[in-house]
Amino acid sequence: MRDMLMRRALRVVFSAVLLGLMALSAHAQILAHDSGKMEDLAEVGSSGISVRFHSPGEASLTAFQFFGCRGGERGSPSDSFLVRVTDGEGNLLRELEKPLWNIGVGRPLWQTVSINPAVRVNGEFEIRIAADARARSSLQVGRDGPADSGRWMVRAHLLDPSRARPALVAVGGTPASSGPPPAVRPEITTAPVQTQPRRPMSAPSPATPGVLAYRDQHRRLSYPRTPPPIPRGCGRVDIHWDAAPVTVELSYVGKPPRILEGLDVRRLVVDFPVPEPGLFEVTVRKDGFRSESRRFLVSAGSRHEWRIRLQPAGETDRGETSPGADVPPVVIEEVVEP
Repeated sequence: MRDMLMRRALRVVFSAVLLGLMALSAHAQILAHDSGKMEDLAEVGSSGISVRFHSPGEASLTAFQFFGCRGGERGSPSDSFLVRVTDGEGNLLRELEKPLWNIGVGRPLWQTVSINPAVRVNGEFEIRIAADARARSSLQVGRDGPADSGRWMVRAHLLDPSRARPALVAVGGTPASSGPPPAVRPEITTAPVQTQPRRPMSAPSPATPGVLAYRDQHRRLSYPRTPPPIPRGCGRVDIHWDAAPVTVELSYVGKPPRILEGLDVRRLVVDFPVPEPGLFEVTVRKDGFRSESRRFLVSAGSRHEWRIRLQPAGETDRGETSPGADVPPVVIEEVVEP
């Protein structure tokens, strides 16, 4: 009797898992031009490489894959590569900067790079990958044909929420282009992106002296006695200093900072939402003292602690840091089988 119940339970679980996988694949598509067998590995220059795809209908570009690796041993956590998504007429749909430091060195693998929020595509669209000229390491991508074939091993991941269809791999079609970037005619439907530093936000004084300041993943500031657990999908930076009040600048590297002015506490805990690893910079300033700045490579579930001893202006001693404050390498999601 017990064996019969166990077999029945296993059948129910197996059926549920199978139905879940079928539902997932019914909406997912992978578009590709390559055969999956690399013949050549080439370095991506600042002019970039591009691959053109065709979506059978309106869909969301949620990620892309490329078969490649990072070249060069003298890399830096600030190294990045650039991604541009354009429609069939060359209009810019999305421009992204992705961390190159996250990609493994030497051994090419299928690297998955998420696009969040997703990009809506319909018909022809193109993905262009280019190296950042300032990067100390290089990006290498595989081809499944000779050098002049342009058959770069880049694949697009689409999600079609409108109707169910089996997952498909579209092989063939227009080969990849490796020429100069297409003319970009961006359609601006919202206000231009702000390029100047955001206006400082004055931090309210805590009701109880001596408590810490906590900035959650929604950028809300509060003053709890102890920080809450790290939210799912977030990474934490915990900063301590020895003199208050201070001004703290928080920024994603390369973006304008968000400024907290007049923090009358000696500790700030920040939870950054990170759908993928990102490089963040924290700067602490106080009148009459030397400013302190540090970059952190933050990933989901990570925790960094930084202890600062503020020095009067003119002194050269560096702030103290905790033994575990070094930036750890974070490997991007590696998919062996697409």
